[in-house]
Amino acid sequence: MTETIVLPLAELRDFDADRLIPDEHNRIDVVTDYFTMPLLVVPRTGADKLVVLNNGAVDQHRAAGEPVFQRSTWSDEIRHHQIYVYDPATGGPEYLSLGWGQVSPEKWAAFYIGRVVRTLAVKLGVSDPRDRMYFGSSAGGFMALALLADDEGARAVINNAQFDWTRWMATGVNALRHARFGGMLPADIRARFPLTANVLNLLARRGRPLRIDYHVNVASTHDRKEDLPTFNAFLAQHPQLCGDVKVHHYFDRSAGHNPLAKPDTLGLLNGAFDRI
Repeated sequence: MTETIVLPLAELRDFDADRLIPDEHNRIDVVTDYFTMPLLVVPRTGADKLVVLNNGAVDQHRAAGEPVFQRSTWSDEIRHHQIYVYDPATGGPEYLSLGWGQVSPEKWAAFYIGRVVRTLAVKLGVSDPRDRMYFGSSAGGFMALALLADDEGARAVINNAQFDWTRWMATGVNALRHARFGGMLPADIRARFPLTANVLNLLARRGRPLRIDYHVNVASTHDRKEDLPTFNAFLAQHPQLCGDVKVHHYFDRSAGHNPLAKPDTLGLLNGAFDRI
């Protein structure tokens, strides 16, 4: 990995992308007034499209307080430009496994991450949103949709995504609400922060046509009983937004909520722009 570039958010517009080494892991820490946003950028030689990869749950014991960029070890096998996003909400001082961008009740990291990613995309030569794709599984799928919300024309590919983080497993939800919401009850969080608790509410509020491929393991009980019905209800309620939204079922009892295997995921990443 190259030496970390520390970049104040206010200086992002003037950042010279020639500082990035092609086909290498370039670490950029974008510093805002509220948190630091660790990113890993891989400019791929000859590429003209970009994939943005978001973390799922972080094993903080293995991370030992350092940012984790899941799937970045696959970078040589991905043919597009890549930006790997570490959710600042999982960082210190609490070092949570799951954060869904919730740095604080009033500060949602996704809004800042989206702005930074779109700016870096242009600097990588990917100015057309149709050439940008956001990927994530589980909590990463939630974040992929959050970033898609303000990038009209881009695509999201999600795998066993959460849509309303307050309805996920109690261990992850309780850790976050006690760390960042003063122990506020999930129902109260949904009522007070509807656009950041449920990312589908944000997409509906934006009211923009969506391009989403949702891959869901119907052998996973939570995904089948909670998230898939939530997404299907969104499709039924907003057909005008969902002309290019596809739900792909698969059945893998042994995998459960875990993401698709590496060969399948690489196929999704490398083939993300093959659809017309």
